[in-house]
Amino acid sequence: MLNKLTRFGIPIMLVIGAIAVLVALFSASSQSSSANGLKRFAKGELEDLEFINGQVRPSSQFENAYGKMITLAEYGDKTIVLNIWFEACPPCQEEMPSLAELQKQTADEGVKVVAIAVDREHNREGNRKALAEWSDGVLDFHFDYSFGIAIDTASRGMPTTIIYDRHGEEMARLSGSADWASPEALALVRDVAVR
Repeated sequence: MLNKLTRFGIPIMLVIGAIAVLVALFSASSQSSSANGLKRFAKGELEDLEFINGQVRPSSQFENAYGKMITLAEYGDKTIVLNIWFEACPPCQEEMPSLAELQKQTADEGVKVVAIAVDREHNREGNRKALAEWSDGVLDFHFDYSFGIAIDTASRGMPTTIIYDRHGEEMARLSGSADWASPEALALVRDVAVR
């Protein structure tokens, strides 16, 4: 009996162990490979980019410009640059023109900038006017008075910008303002768009 166990059991256990190691290595490399390829963009204004593996775009509902409740899935397989902001936020105002420029430069490349104002319901119109002014009418207005999108994305302040690839996987995020029309930011978004 011991001889059979030694002859068959140990090799089988070794094979199972080897398979487990290979699965673990493959899983770890596939989760971090997308972020590792983007770490080269974490410099200059984007030096605080964060890469969080395994996060997918949230299913939180928010209002579009017409008051219809939608989710980010509404934009299909586009690369989403999600910007969470509000009217009384100076850094949000500072970066909004560059997000509008990013949208103009990448719209034909399957990129959609989705700027969602999170604020109390009675501030909807103030946020709508601010976005129209700051983005020169380029960006569509979205509004979330439930703050669900900020909570579900674990945003740690305003503005927060999160880039999702066309499969809905989070690729990078930045808390704080940046020049999203800079060569580095454009290169980052374009790199994600072709994945």
